[in-house]
Amino acid sequence: MEEEYAFSGVLPLYMFAWSLAGLGLDRSDSGFEELCWEAYRQFTDRHPEARLVELPWPIDVARAKPVGPDVHLQLDLDPDAPPSTWLQALIRSDRVTG
Repeated sequence: MEEEYAFSGVLPLYMFAWSLAGLGLDRSDSGFEELCWEAYRQFTDRHPEARLVELPWPIDVARAKPVGPDVHLQLDLDPDAPPSTWLQALIRSDRVTG
């Protein structure tokens, strides 16, 4: 996740769950969701410049919209979601275009 964010300045929130699952952690484990949240908290602590936005897939930073403080964060994404689904992402503040 650090490498992706460093390279593109954008980290879709679904990457928290997908990366942990890719390490072999079981999504059905009762502690999986809390582990995703802990990873999210640690990442945002290390990257206070990151802004929470929604953007379309494929990722189009120019169309990013800020996410309000009371929006439910989605740290996972159904891989069968339609391509028109907007994603929540952390974006480096220098990538924000509006």
